[in-house]
Amino acid sequence: MQLYGINLNILMRFNISVFIIFFFVLPKMIFGQLFFRIEGDITVKEKSEFQSQLTIGKFYYDKNIGKVVYNISFPEKQVMVSKDTVLYQFVNGELKSRTRTFNMAQFSIFNLSLNNQLINYGFEESFYSIDNVEKDGELVITTWMPEKNKRKFFGKVMISTKNKRLHGIVFYNARGELAGKQFFEDYTVIKGLPFPMKIVKINYIGDIKTYQITTFENIQLNNLNETYFYDYPLPVN
Repeated sequence: MQLYGINLNILMRFNISVFIIFFFVLPKMIFGQLFFRIEGDITVKEKSEFQSQLTIGKFYYDKNIGKVVYNISFPEKQVMVSKDTVLYQFVNGELKSRTRTFNMAQFSIFNLSLNNQLINYGFEESFYSIDNVEKDGELVITTWMPEKNKRKFFGKVMISTKNKRLHGIVFYNARGELAGKQFFEDYTVIKGLPFPMKIVKINYIGDIKTYQITTFENIQLNNLNETYFYDYPLPVN
């Protein structure tokens, strides 16, 4: 049937397509962009051949503020705040130490998850670029290489994904030696946001191997009732 030179069957199919986009696809895209806060319980178990340590607390991150805040309850009460390239330690509300470090917030699992960059661990916005992609069973393994002028200090990184989710990362130093591994496990979906509830990290320092197992519980998104820890006050100078 024609109306003003337009095939109504084609128009109806077009309208159905538009309906699907607006009511099924776009809401998910927009909804995914609305996540800006994440918090939850965190437990970190560290172990080497020399010692072991257990840390328990809560974490808070607001991507608009850019602070990763850990309110630690065990083994001793303290608050650790990472902002830009500084790590702050507070005990009983007083600043105890201030340490220069890399931008921990930018490459934290919290920031990467909220910005939908976890699958490549944020490397697409770094000085690394893709060198090779291969498939090994259910895994897709992507090799990332640093820019040539930085290969004196940084080595390649291999990132594996499984079912379109980050599975593991293998780090090498500039000499091509294995430096560390991370595995992301026990994914759960919170309001449409996939998040790994367990991270296993293995570091290699010479012949010494250390393990760090981080688990999360009670994850909340966009909690507007909690404001103090999300923007924990830092010293002006």
